[in-house]
Amino acid sequence: MKRDNGNNEPGEVVTQFNATDHTQYFELGTTRLLDPGTKVRWSVVGLVTQAGKDIPITEITTDVIVGKPLTAHVSLPANLESDGTMRKTPSTLKDWPVGTYKVDIFLNDILVKTIVYIVAAGK
Repeated sequence: MKRDNGNNEPGEVVTQFNATDHTQYFELGTTRLLDPGTKVRWSVVGLVTQAGKDIPITEITTDVIVGKPLTAHVSLPANLESDGTMRKTPSTLKDWPVGTYKVDIFLNDILVKTIVYIVAAGK
């Protein structure tokens, strides 16, 4: 896991994120040789947060680039409210609700890894 370096790029490796880390970066190295057509799905869920429990945050699908680690970056959807409901009109970037989250990583719809992490208050 990495936090944004201030230039919309992955920067410092972290063990948890702060609520003000609006973009979270994830990387999964793999020793398996994956076919270029392999689909990677990253599913982010707020497990227990200030906004509630088991809140689906987003799903991202990326393609495999042979010889490169699997990567994704995640931001809160602009229309996600702090209570877990979705607004009809997007708002500006906001802080993540403090709590415990998970990212499930699927290769061609087969779960290969789950990352559970904390978003803490503070900067």
